[in-house]
Amino acid sequence: MLERLKDYYKGAIIINTLPDNQEDYQWFADETNSIIGIEKQTISEKDFAIISLFLTPITNETLHFSSEQRLWQKLLFQKNAEEQVHALLEQINKANTFIRFIQFHIREPFFEKLAFEEALYGLLSSQFIIVWKDNQYGTIIEIYEEQNPEQLLNNHIFDTLISDFYVSITAFAGRLYPLDSTLISSFHWENQIFQTVRQYNKNKSLLQMEDILPRFLLNEIKQETHQQFSQQILQDVSEDKELLTTIRAFLEYNMNVSLAAKKLYMHRNSVQYRVDKFIEKTGIDIKSFKGAVSIYLALLAYEQASI
Repeated sequence: MLERLKDYYKGAIIINTLPDNQEDYQWFADETNSIIGIEKQTISEKDFAIISLFLTPITNETLHFSSEQRLWQKLLFQKNAEEQVHALLEQINKANTFIRFIQFHIREPFFEKLAFEEALYGLLSSQFIIVWKDNQYGTIIEIYEEQNPEQLLNNHIFDTLISDFYVSITAFAGRLYPLDSTLISSFHWENQIFQTVRQYNKNKSLLQMEDILPRFLLNEIKQETHQQFSQQILQDVSEDKELLTTIRAFLEYNMNVSLAAKKLYMHRNSVQYRVDKFIEKTGIDIKSFKGAVSIYLALLAYEQASI
Protein backbone atom coordinates (compact mmCIF):
# COMPACT_ATOMS: atom_id res chain seq x y z
CA MET A 1 0.00 0.00 0.00
CA LEU A 2 2.73 2.44 0.98
CA GLU A 3 4.75 1.77 -2.19
CA ARG A 4 1.66 2.39 -4.32
CA LEU A 5 1.07 5.71 -2.58
CA LYS A 6 4.70 6.73 -3.14
CA ASP A 7 4.41 5.90 -6.84
CA TYR A 8 1.08 7.73 -7.18
CA TYR A 9 1.88 10.91 -5.23
CA LYS A 10 5.63 10.98 -5.97
CA GLY A 11 7.01 14.27 -4.61
CA ALA A 12 3.79 15.13 -2.75
CA ILE A 13 4.22 12.43 -0.10
CA ILE A 14 6.57 12.30 2.90
CA ILE A 15 7.15 9.51 5.43
CA ASN A 16 8.29 9.94 9.05
CA THR A 17 9.29 13.54 8.37
CA LEU A 18 7.70 16.64 9.89
CA PRO A 19 8.14 19.77 7.72
CA ASP A 20 7.59 23.33 8.94
CA ASN A 21 4.35 23.58 6.93
CA GLN A 22 2.65 20.62 8.61
CA GLU A 23 -0.80 22.17 8.14
CA ASP A 24 -0.43 21.80 4.34
CA TYR A 25 -0.46 18.00 4.63
CA GLN A 26 -3.10 15.39 5.32
CA TRP A 27 -1.59 12.97 7.82
CA PHE A 28 -2.03 9.21 8.26
CA ALA A 29 -0.49 6.42 10.35
CA ASP A 30 0.00 2.82 9.18
CA GLU A 31 -0.05 -0.42 11.17
CA THR A 32 3.60 0.06 12.19
CA ASN A 33 2.87 3.65 13.38
CA SER A 34 4.86 5.21 10.56
CA ILE A 35 3.63 8.73 9.79
CA ILE A 36 2.64 9.47 6.19
CA GLY A 37 1.92 12.99 4.97
CA ILE A 38 0.28 13.81 1.62
CA GLU A 39 -0.04 17.37 0.36
CA LYS A 40 -3.66 18.44 0.78
CA GLN A 41 -3.83 20.06 -2.65
CA THR A 42 -3.11 16.70 -4.30
CA ILE A 43 -5.61 14.55 -2.42
CA SER A 44 -9.32 14.53 -3.31
CA GLU A 45 -12.20 13.64 -0.99
CA LYS A 46 -12.56 10.32 -2.82
CA ASP A 47 -8.83 9.58 -2.42
CA PHE A 48 -9.01 10.46 1.28
CA ALA A 49 -11.92 8.07 1.82
CA ILE A 50 -10.10 5.21 0.06
CA ILE A 51 -6.77 5.78 1.84
CA SER A 52 -8.61 5.96 5.19
CA LEU A 53 -9.72 2.36 4.67
CA PHE A 54 -6.09 1.24 4.92
CA LEU A 55 -4.42 3.97 6.98
CA THR A 56 -5.54 5.86 10.09
CA PRO A 57 -6.12 9.62 9.58
CA ILE A 58 -4.48 11.70 12.31
CA THR A 59 -4.59 15.38 13.24
CA ASN A 60 -1.67 17.80 13.35
CA GLU A 61 -1.81 17.64 17.14
CA THR A 62 -1.50 13.84 17.11
CA LEU A 63 1.72 14.14 15.11
CA HIS A 64 3.54 15.03 18.31
CA PHE A 65 2.34 11.90 20.10
CA SER A 66 4.88 9.16 20.65
CA SER A 67 4.48 5.90 18.73
CA GLU A 68 3.31 4.29 21.98
CA GLN A 69 0.63 6.94 22.44
CA ARG A 70 -0.64 6.39 18.91
CA LEU A 71 -0.66 2.64 19.49
CA TRP A 72 -2.75 2.98 22.66
CA GLN A 73 -5.05 5.45 20.91
CA LYS A 74 -5.69 2.84 18.23
CA LEU A 75 -6.24 0.10 20.83
CA LEU A 76 -8.75 2.07 22.88
CA PHE A 77 -10.63 4.19 20.39
CA GLN A 78 -10.44 2.61 16.94
CA LYS A 79 -13.46 0.46 16.10
CA ASN A 80 -11.64 -2.46 14.49
CA ALA A 81 -8.87 -2.61 17.11
CA GLU A 82 -10.44 -5.68 18.76
CA GLU A 83 -9.49 -7.71 15.67
CA GLN A 84 -5.87 -6.54 15.90
CA VAL A 85 -5.51 -6.67 19.67
CA HIS A 86 -3.03 -9.57 19.79
CA ALA A 87 -0.71 -8.00 17.23
CA LEU A 88 -0.95 -4.57 18.85
CA LEU A 89 -0.21 -5.92 22.33
CA GLU A 90 2.82 -7.74 20.95
CA GLN A 91 4.15 -4.36 19.80
CA ILE A 92 3.93 -3.08 23.39
CA ASN A 93 5.77 -6.24 24.48
CA LYS A 94 5.82 -5.76 28.26
CA ALA A 95 5.67 -9.00 30.22
CA ASN A 96 4.23 -9.18 33.76
CA THR A 97 2.67 -5.75 33.36
CA PHE A 98 -0.59 -4.48 34.84
CA ILE A 99 -2.67 -1.56 33.63
CA ARG A 100 -5.09 0.84 35.28
CA PHE A 101 -7.21 3.17 33.17
CA ILE A 102 -8.12 6.61 34.50
CA GLN A 103 -10.76 7.99 32.17
CA PHE A 104 -11.63 11.66 32.32
CA HIS A 105 -14.12 14.06 30.76
CA ILE A 106 -13.70 17.84 30.52
CA ARG A 107 -16.99 19.69 30.31
CA GLU A 108 -15.73 22.31 27.85
CA PRO A 109 -13.61 21.69 24.69
CA PHE A 110 -9.97 21.74 25.81
CA PHE A 111 -6.91 22.49 23.68
CA GLU A 112 -3.97 22.72 26.13
CA LYS A 113 -3.19 19.01 25.90
CA LEU A 114 0.60 19.21 26.13
CA ALA A 115 0.43 21.50 29.18
CA PHE A 116 -2.13 19.12 30.74
CA GLU A 117 0.22 16.18 30.22
CA GLU A 118 3.17 18.08 31.70
CA ALA A 119 1.08 18.94 34.77
CA LEU A 120 0.22 15.26 35.24
CA TYR A 121 3.92 14.35 35.32
CA GLY A 122 4.21 16.52 38.40
CA LEU A 123 1.14 15.01 40.06
CA LEU A 124 1.34 11.28 39.30
CA SER A 125 4.18 9.18 40.66
CA SER A 126 3.36 6.15 38.49
CA GLN A 127 4.55 5.48 34.95
CA PHE A 128 1.77 6.50 32.58
CA ILE A 129 0.73 7.36 29.04
CA ILE A 130 -2.10 9.75 28.17
CA VAL A 131 -4.22 9.49 25.03
CA TRP A 132 -7.08 11.68 23.82
CA LYS A 133 -10.22 10.61 21.99
CA ASP A 134 -11.24 14.20 21.25
CA ASN A 135 -11.02 17.66 22.83
CA GLN A 136 -13.05 16.65 25.89
CA TYR A 137 -12.42 12.98 26.59
CA GLY A 138 -9.14 11.19 27.33
CA THR A 139 -7.60 8.29 29.19
CA ILE A 140 -4.54 8.04 31.42
CA ILE A 141 -2.97 4.57 31.17
CA GLU A 142 -1.05 3.78 34.34
CA ILE A 143 1.56 1.03 34.02
CA TYR A 144 2.57 -1.14 36.97
CA GLU A 145 4.93 -4.08 37.39
CA GLU A 146 2.91 -5.65 40.20
CA GLN A 147 -0.74 -6.53 40.63
CA ASN A 148 -1.36 -4.67 43.89
CA PRO A 149 0.55 -1.39 43.78
CA GLU A 150 0.87 0.31 47.13
CA GLN A 151 0.63 3.68 45.43
CA LEU A 152 -2.95 4.91 45.82
CA LEU A 153 -4.36 7.60 43.59
CA ASN A 154 -4.52 10.97 45.32
CA ASN A 155 -8.07 12.28 45.26
CA HIS A 156 -6.80 15.86 44.99
CA ILE A 157 -4.95 15.37 41.67
CA PHE A 158 -7.89 16.40 39.53
CA ASP A 159 -8.86 19.18 41.93
CA THR A 160 -5.41 20.63 41.22
CA LEU A 161 -5.93 20.34 37.45
CA ILE A 162 -9.35 21.98 37.75
CA SER A 163 -7.75 24.88 39.63
CA ASP A 164 -4.75 25.22 37.28
CA PHE A 165 -6.64 25.07 33.98
CA TYR A 166 -9.99 26.56 35.06
CA VAL A 167 -11.99 23.62 33.69
CA SER A 168 -14.57 21.18 35.04
CA ILE A 169 -13.22 17.60 35.09
CA THR A 170 -14.80 14.32 36.11
CA ALA A 171 -12.45 11.32 36.23
CA PHE A 172 -12.89 7.62 36.93
CA ALA A 173 -10.07 5.38 38.19
CA GLY A 174 -10.75 1.78 37.20
CA ARG A 175 -9.44 -1.58 38.32
CA LEU A 176 -5.98 -3.04 37.76
CA TYR A 177 -5.83 -5.46 34.80
CA PRO A 178 -3.11 -7.71 33.34
CA LEU A 179 -1.75 -6.64 29.96
CA ASP A 180 -3.37 -9.41 27.90
CA SER A 181 -6.03 -9.97 25.23
CA THR A 182 -8.90 -9.22 27.66
CA LEU A 183 -7.61 -5.74 28.47
CA ILE A 184 -9.50 -3.83 25.77
CA SER A 185 -12.87 -5.41 26.56
CA SER A 186 -12.26 -4.47 30.23
CA PHE A 187 -11.58 -0.89 29.14
CA HIS A 188 -14.79 -0.73 27.10
CA TRP A 189 -16.79 -2.08 30.04
CA GLU A 190 -15.38 0.59 32.35
CA ASN A 191 -15.97 3.20 29.66
CA GLN A 192 -19.62 2.16 29.39
CA ILE A 193 -20.05 2.55 33.15
CA PHE A 194 -18.30 5.93 33.20
CA GLN A 195 -20.28 7.37 30.29
CA THR A 196 -23.55 6.16 31.85
CA VAL A 197 -23.16 7.61 35.33
CA ARG A 198 -20.77 10.58 35.17
CA GLN A 199 -23.75 12.95 34.81
CA TYR A 200 -24.85 12.00 38.33
CA ASN A 201 -21.50 12.75 40.00
CA LYS A 202 -20.85 16.40 39.24
CA ASN A 203 -19.65 17.30 42.73
CA LYS A 204 -16.72 14.89 42.82
CA SER A 205 -13.70 15.17 40.53
CA LEU A 206 -12.35 11.62 40.97
CA LEU A 207 -14.64 8.59 41.08
CA GLN A 208 -13.73 5.06 42.13
CA MET A 209 -15.52 1.84 41.18
CA GLU A 210 -17.47 1.86 44.45
CA ASP A 211 -18.74 5.37 43.64
CA ILE A 212 -20.27 4.54 40.29
CA LEU A 213 -21.17 0.84 40.30
CA PRO A 214 -24.35 1.30 42.42
CA ARG A 215 -25.53 4.06 40.07
CA PHE A 216 -24.76 1.93 37.02
CA LEU A 217 -26.84 -0.94 38.40
CA LEU A 218 -29.70 1.43 39.20
CA ASN A 219 -29.49 2.84 35.69
CA GLU A 220 -30.39 -0.60 34.34
CA ILE A 221 -33.72 -0.34 36.16
CA LYS A 222 -36.69 1.46 34.61
CA GLN A 223 -37.27 5.08 35.64
CA GLU A 224 -40.70 4.36 37.13
CA THR A 225 -39.11 1.66 39.30
CA HIS A 226 -36.70 4.30 40.66
CA GLN A 227 -39.63 6.42 41.73
CA GLN A 228 -41.58 3.56 43.27
CA PHE A 229 -38.52 2.18 45.05
CA SER A 230 -37.51 5.51 46.58
CA GLN A 231 -41.07 6.48 47.50
CA GLN A 232 -41.79 3.16 49.20
CA ILE A 233 -38.55 3.21 51.20
CA LEU A 234 -38.31 6.91 52.06
CA GLN A 235 -42.04 7.55 52.45
CA ASP A 236 -42.69 10.51 54.79
CA VAL A 237 -39.08 11.73 54.84
CA SER A 238 -38.78 12.17 51.06
CA GLU A 239 -39.61 15.90 51.27
CA ASP A 240 -37.25 16.63 54.17
CA LYS A 241 -34.19 17.71 52.15
CA GLU A 242 -32.04 18.59 55.16
CA LEU A 243 -32.66 15.20 56.72
CA LEU A 244 -31.83 13.35 53.48
CA THR A 245 -28.64 15.39 53.05
CA THR A 246 -27.56 14.48 56.58
CA ILE A 247 -28.32 10.78 56.09
CA ARG A 248 -26.46 10.75 52.77
CA ALA A 249 -23.36 12.21 54.44
CA PHE A 250 -23.69 9.76 57.35
CA LEU A 251 -23.71 6.81 54.95
CA GLU A 252 -20.94 8.12 52.68
CA TYR A 253 -18.69 8.66 55.69
CA ASN A 254 -19.01 5.02 56.75
CA MET A 255 -21.81 5.65 59.25
CA ASN A 256 -19.44 7.80 61.29
CA VAL A 257 -21.39 10.56 63.04
CA SER A 258 -18.32 12.67 63.81
CA LEU A 259 -17.03 12.66 60.21
CA ALA A 260 -20.48 13.43 58.82
CA ALA A 261 -20.85 16.33 61.28
CA LYS A 262 -17.47 17.72 60.21
CA LYS A 263 -18.42 17.48 56.54
CA LEU A 264 -21.76 19.22 57.13
CA TYR A 265 -20.37 21.82 59.59
CA MET A 266 -22.84 20.59 62.19
CA HIS A 267 -22.62 19.60 65.82
CA ARG A 268 -22.21 15.89 66.34
CA ASN A 269 -25.35 15.72 68.50
CA SER A 270 -27.42 17.32 65.73
CA VAL A 271 -26.33 14.65 63.25
CA GLN A 272 -27.03 11.91 65.79
CA TYR A 273 -30.50 13.35 66.39
CA ARG A 274 -31.30 13.29 62.66
CA VAL A 275 -30.03 9.71 62.30
CA ASP A 276 -32.29 8.59 65.15
CA LYS A 277 -35.19 10.57 63.69
CA PHE A 278 -34.70 8.91 60.29
CA ILE A 279 -34.65 5.42 61.84
CA GLU A 280 -37.81 6.20 63.79
CA LYS A 281 -39.69 7.52 60.74
CA THR A 282 -38.66 4.82 58.23
CA GLY A 283 -38.30 1.83 60.53
CA ILE A 284 -34.98 0.96 58.85
CA ASP A 285 -31.84 0.78 60.99
CA ILE A 286 -29.22 2.60 58.93
CA LYS A 287 -26.59 1.77 61.55
CA SER A 288 -26.66 -1.83 60.26
CA PHE A 289 -24.98 -2.84 57.00
CA LYS A 290 -28.15 -4.10 55.30
CA GLY A 291 -30.14 -1.08 56.39
CA ALA A 292 -27.41 1.29 55.23
CA VAL A 293 -27.17 -0.37 51.79
CA SER A 294 -30.94 -0.28 51.32
CA ILE A 295 -31.24 3.40 52.20
CA TYR A 296 -28.16 4.38 50.18
CA LEU A 297 -29.67 2.77 47.06
CA ALA A 298 -33.01 4.43 47.81
CA LEU A 299 -31.31 7.83 48.05
CA LEU A 300 -29.52 7.29 44.72
CA ALA A 301 -32.77 6.15 43.09
CA TYR A 302 -34.55 9.22 44.49
CA GLU A 303 -31.85 11.49 43.08
CA GLN A 304 -31.88 9.84 39.65
CA ALA A 305 -35.68 9.95 39.49
CA SER A 306 -35.49 13.70 40.11
CA ILE A 307 -33.07 14.40 37.23
